Amino acid sequence: MRQCKFLIAKLMLLAGTLLYVSCEEPGMSGQLSSIESYIDTRPDSALVAIRQIDTTALRRRSTKAKYSLLHAIALDKNYIDTADTRVVQPAVDWYSRHGNPEEKLKAWMYLGTEQYNKGDYREAIVSFNKASGASEMVDNQNLLGILYSRMADTFSKTMDYSVSEYYFDKALTCFHISGRKDQERLVWLQKAKNKLQLRKWEEADSCFSVLFSQFSEDRDFIKNVEVDYAMYLLSLPISNEALALSYFENNTDLIRNRKSLNLKGAYAYALSAAGHKAESDSLMNLVLSKADSHNLFYNYWSHRILKSERDYKGAYYKLWEAQQISDSLSLVSQSESAAKAQLEFNEQVLLNNKLKNRNALLLFGFFTLLFLFATLFLVILLRIIHKKKKEEKEKMIFTIESLENQLLTLSEP
Repeated sequence: MRQCKFLIAKLMLLAGTLLYVSCEEPGMSGQLSSIESYIDTRPDSALVAIRQIDTTALRRRSTKAKYSLLHAIALDKNYIDTADTRVVQPAVDWYSRHGNPEEKLKAWMYLGTEQYNKGDYREAIVSFNKASGASEMVDNQNLLGILYSRMADTFSKTMDYSVSEYYFDKALTCFHISGRKDQERLVWLQKAKNKLQLRKWEEADSCFSVLFSQFSEDRDFIKNVEVDYAMYLLSLPISNEALALSYFENNTDLIRNRKSLNLKGAYAYALSAAGHKAESDSLMNLVLSKADSHNLFYNYWSHRILKSERDYKGAYYKLWEAQQISDSLSLVSQSESAAKAQLEFNEQVLLNNKLKNRNALLLFGFFTLLFLFATLFLVILLRIIHKKKKEEKEKMIFTIESLENQLLTLSEP
């Protein structure tokens, strides 16, 4: 009787669960599929539609995962840099186990993007690497290009410029195949900046040449290229301040709107080198007001300005300050790289253990099958021997009986 009541309770619980799941708003999957169909072409409309969905009506984990992924994609495509990883986490939890390769890649990539927005570059690299693990089974070249470009940008943030260069090249290949010139030109610009960090001046100049020759039809984009090219001219071992200043002065509105203190400091230096001290000092005061005297860019460009004014003592002091700040940033980057390397090592050890266990299981299966085949062969062989002996015995009996009959025949009168 007690077992019967327990069974009835379990059946009622199961029925209640099924009823709860079935209460999901009718057509929810269809609504999400509809949003997915136009999220690339009309991301603003997609974000509005997603925000109008009643999330309390989402019951199934698969539906929650799809909503989560579409929400993350819509935010990203509308240039809303969210750092809240809870937005995409349900998609990661579901698709990492039940998704197809493209769903897995997207889930991990957008988690990495949100971690990047938060400034957690080490965790972002781990997530991007997991996304990359599904890339071999994904044919969407545009999606792969986005992943590789974000990996390259993240490695640049950790000052691992050599690895970053590798992923920029992969991103360029993907965007070229997919025909996404808008994305391709952005990667060329990022690659040019990366070459500057590696002090590969000629290769950086080649990247800028590609940008000026192949993407000149978009004037707003070329303005950004001109400003970055001016930065390149000031980074050369023998800098060209006059040409850099001409590019800066053609794009003063852009410099004013950009938040980059490095750019404003470079413009101030170019002004100072041309003899426009008052304008240079005003711009450097603006940089100081946005940061403080311990800012890397403020100290570096102050060093360049003082050196051009032949104030070598002041220039040396500012350079020393900049070097101290740079060293501290390098230590942070090295610690992140060490942590990343340790994490990758642990993952590799785990993978090796899984491979060992799999190989041991395969070896056990092989020897088990070998034993079964040997046993089967032995049984068949024994049956053959037994049958042969039986036949020989029967033949011998027949022979004896024949001889006995012959003897009986001979013994008769």
